[in-house]
Amino acid sequence: MDWRAIIVDDQSADRIGLRSALGRYCPNVEIVAEADTVSRAYKVIIANSPDVVFLDIRLRDSSGFELLERFTKPYPFKVIFVSAFTGFALEAFRFSAIDYLLKPIQAQELQESVRKLSDYVKVQQIVQEPAIVQEPAVQPQHNRLSIGTTNGFVLVNYDNITHLSADSNYTEVYLTSNERIVSSRTLKDYERTLPSNIFFRTHQSYMVHISHVHRYTKESGGIITLSDGSEVCLARRRREQFLRWLKGEY
Repeated sequence: MDWRAIIVDDQSADRIGLRSALGRYCPNVEIVAEADTVSRAYKVIIANSPDVVFLDIRLRDSSGFELLERFTKPYPFKVIFVSAFTGFALEAFRFSAIDYLLKPIQAQELQESVRKLSDYVKVQQIVQEPAIVQEPAVQPQHNRLSIGTTNGFVLVNYDNITHLSADSNYTEVYLTSNERIVSSRTLKDYERTLPSNIFFRTHQSYMVHISHVHRYTKESGGIITLSDGSEVCLARRRREQFLRWLKGEY
């Protein structure tokens, strides 16, 4: 899938670097315009109707969030935030971000973000087109979970799921085989249905399988490392409940 994109960043060197990286690693992304302020960005977005905006958080005259507030949700474009700061990630996803890239941008992470754009469109097609096979209700059967796809559904054993991650209006299910399945169900749907003695909602964006919890550290409020090396956040208000869950006090 091809994407028409705009880069919004107040640092010339960062715009050049991102444009170069996209040209090298994501040839399906065409940069149609650039801007270094909120006011200029608003004008070029209106003039070019991009599919996606690569948006810095801190801009010379304001912030990327202020730019988005000039548009009505759902935005007429997708948003991938690009920032040198980690502290804005949660707020970024409240603005319906597809992804949040940290500077300096890594090629693999950039490619992953562009792939998420395509995944998002596929999921919207599942939701909006009745003719496509719809995902069955989230019903656990014999310790297996049904996960819908565009062609039908996949049955996955609980133990093969390391964690689930909310991404806008859909959920990404991560497997021990390093596969990732995109589901049109929300994480809240899975939280209601999956057994609480096996799966725990650590954060508004994550659920983890108890057998794949490898390490917990208190840094940044709480970080859980899983058996596959993935790291997920633990909300401060869920910390005590999480520790009791690990002890079997469901």
